[in-house]
Amino acid sequence: MSGAVLVVDDDVMVRDVVGRYLGRAGYHVTVAGDGEQALHAAQAAPPDLVVLDLMLPGLSGLEVCRRLRAAGPVPVVMLTALGEEEDRIAGLELGADDYITKPFSPRELVLRVASVLRRSRSPQPVNQLPPVADGGLLVDPAARATSCATSARSRCCAPCRWPFSARCYCTTCAGTRSRPRARGGCRGGRGERACRTAARPGHRAGRHLAAGGQRQDRAAESARRDLVAWISHDLRTPLAGIRAMTEALADSVVTDPDEVAQYAQRIGQQTQRLSGMVDDLFQLSRISSGALRLTLSAIPLGEVVSEALAAEVVTAARKGVRLQADAGSEWPVVQGSDPELARVVHNLLSNAIRHTPSDGTVVVAAGARDGQAWLRVDDACGGIPEHELDRLCDVAYRGNTARTPALADESGAGLGLAIVRGFVEAHSGRIEACNYGPGCRFEILLPLAPAHHE
Repeated sequence: MSGAVLVVDDDVMVRDVVGRYLGRAGYHVTVAGDGEQALHAAQAAPPDLVVLDLMLPGLSGLEVCRRLRAAGPVPVVMLTALGEEEDRIAGLELGADDYITKPFSPRELVLRVASVLRRSRSPQPVNQLPPVADGGLLVDPAARATSCATSARSRCCAPCRWPFSARCYCTTCAGTRSRPRARGGCRGGRGERACRTAARPGHRAGRHLAAGGQRQDRAAESARRDLVAWISHDLRTPLAGIRAMTEALADSVVTDPDEVAQYAQRIGQQTQRLSGMVDDLFQLSRISSGALRLTLSAIPLGEVVSEALAAEVVTAARKGVRLQADAGSEWPVVQGSDPELARVVHNLLSNAIRHTPSDGTVVVAAGARDGQAWLRVDDACGGIPEHELDRLCDVAYRGNTARTPALADESGAGLGLAIVRGFVEAHSGRIEACNYGPGCRFEILLPLAPAHHE
């Protein structure tokens, strides 16, 4: 079977492997690394089918799918490492024809592409059917999408009686959020008894307590689900690359010795990345479970910083970032645990290098004031929106919709700064972040060693 296929994924090796398999199957393949590139490519040369990653830098995969559907009835196969049912439903609501979860078999992907194309080329295609309006919704078979048939969106978005309501199933509303939101009310489940008790006469205080408890439970459950989803995605992503490249080598899709060596190197890098994420999760579990035990001693902060700079200089040079220590700093001696403090400085430098553009500078400085030592790392990231500064140290927070690191050897699970905060607070210190100069400043405060108080 022949046809033009557009492959959209922010992982360069996934694009390469999928492109090779589809090309060997007789398809003309075009690739794109983000949503904007995908839309431009689709406009320049309309594809017969799009293989679309859900998590993309800039425009999300859901938004790209919505815009592609608005332009015409092109079949879409969603390709992503998010395995939550709500994410699959969101993609299918927007008109995706199939959904494949990473890690995947490239051979299976080729077969699914062929199957979707056969259905789209059937003798009685759905794009010949007229739109149908019913119950406040307009179903458009040609675009494989739904929309509000009424002008008042609230009429089709009435709250459901269940705690986690099914959202409005129109394409416009579904594209505004990827998961159902919790709504008021309770029928069944853990909160039903509390709701019945609170509803009795004279139980006004009980109603407030029950409502507050339900909100906290829903917030905690939402945070837990988000954390599991992101960590699952970030573990699946390198596995997807490893499986795809291994299968390509086994199927002799790649035979050139230089390309074989490149694939082997990338497999090693992705394995190292997985190992780093597993280590991050282990460290985070030590912090959150209270199992972290520090062996405190007098630690010269200058030595810790010097070793961290030496370890990060190669990564900085590869990206074209200048890495330097402030010449005017006075490096204090702190009361701390050497392995954990070394990890703190390493994570701060790694984060700064990752977000500083080429030809930018990362500066480390230190000193003492008010009986505490301080350490600052300034980068040139361009600044962070003020409303996101308090979230920088949250678990799995990364600040953009893409989850694939720019560099192959970055673990990039959004755990680095969370580990920094945990280790710093275990030293009875604190971490602060603010916009400063051309980028951001991260400052940690640590206790001075007893003999070195001012």
